[in-house]
Amino acid sequence: MRYLFISENELLYDFADFLWNNGNSIYVQKCSDYDCVVMIQDGNVSFAGQAITALVFANDGIYTNAIPFPHKLFHIEQLDQRGLDRFLAWCKKFRLFGYNEP
Repeated sequence: MRYLFISENELLYDFADFLWNNGNSIYVQKCSDYDCVVMIQDGNVSFAGQAITALVFANDGIYTNAIPFPHKLFHIEQLDQRGLDRFLAWCKKFRLFGYNEP
């Protein structure tokens, strides 16, 4: 898949690295050819007015509008390295985002 990152944050760089290492394409500048937008959102997560698939990192979890939205994909206590590490381990366990190791 092709992911467009529209928020700059060290944690999102780690997630971009995870996606890249699993065969996905990563964009950090505006482009018109992508499948999903990745961003950080403070406060309440809202997908109002978004006709595109999004993956939103918030203070209490990771949300998406790819399934009945807004849907909390993964709960975290705080958006920090520990929370991201737990999310990435969960992604590996369920082979999400193109994870291709046995």
